[in-house]
Amino acid sequence: MSKFQWPSATALLAEINAANATSLLSTDITYSNPQVITGGTWQGVATDRNTAIRVTGNGVTYQGNKVILYNRKDLSQLNNLPGFKMAVYNINTVWDLIQYFAYWTGIKFIQADLINDPVTGLVNGAGNITVRADPNSLGWHGQITIAVTQGGLGLDNAVTNTALTGLNYPASDAVAPPATATQGAVYLYPYDFSANTPTWLTYTPGVVSTGQAAALLAAIQAVDIGAGAAIWNVTTSGATFTTWNLTGATIVSNGLNNPATMPTNPAFKYVMALQLRSDVTVPNGVLYLHYNDPYDPNNF
Repeated sequence: MSKFQWPSATALLAEINAANATSLLSTDITYSNPQVITGGTWQGVATDRNTAIRVTGNGVTYQGNKVILYNRKDLSQLNNLPGFKMAVYNINTVWDLIQYFAYWTGIKFIQADLINDPVTGLVNGAGNITVRADPNSLGWHGQITIAVTQGGLGLDNAVTNTALTGLNYPASDAVAPPATATQGAVYLYPYDFSANTPTWLTYTPGVVSTGQAAALLAAIQAVDIGAGAAIWNVTTSGATFTTWNLTGATIVSNGLNNPATMPTNPAFKYVMALQLRSDVTVPNGVLYLHYNDPYDPNNF
């Protein structure tokens, strides 16, 4: 069979049609179990084929039957493939190899082609595996021992959940915030609060005092030169108490910046994480105030 990259039944049907100018469909016929031809003769007639099989019509579109002689491929011939190799992952039985044969060689084995022997003796995923053709395989016979190495898990198996929620701006208190939410982590990301570094370094985790809230407000208003400068506030009641309000905010952390664990700007040495009160709806999430050491012209 030359069409080794097709499933055996498909390839055999294609060979029958090509040799006889027919257009048989897989639903038109059934196959018997293949019979091995030995000694170069079949029922006293010399042949160079290694397999005989009876093809029977389905009784509707085709009647009767016919014995077909053809060659099944020897599994050992896989050793002749240029650069043949197999890197596999989590192999327990021979059938687990089918997907890797398809990946590394293009050969489309089906389970009926191979005996599902257990795979044992691998060390760290590497070793030798003997693969035996099922006696009733339509396309293959013989066996082969192949060397395998440890490979990686295919993404098609690893990534099973493909319905994702989307790439939202970071927010500490919402899994999927609305598209209109103003995200604190993003809002202050580019701003430099280094003008007050000595003061910020004295702030410790906890609820900010009235004086600290006022200092933070002045610092934010100084750098937020857009519309935000006019709406940040430290009121204690009224309509502005639940938007852009720093009163009662909590310093979650303050010190060396670690962008690997926080959505912070790596251009800065320090960062203060400021959690607004839970009833403050805008901005959403944690504010990150970034700052560096004071500029020292003698430090270079």
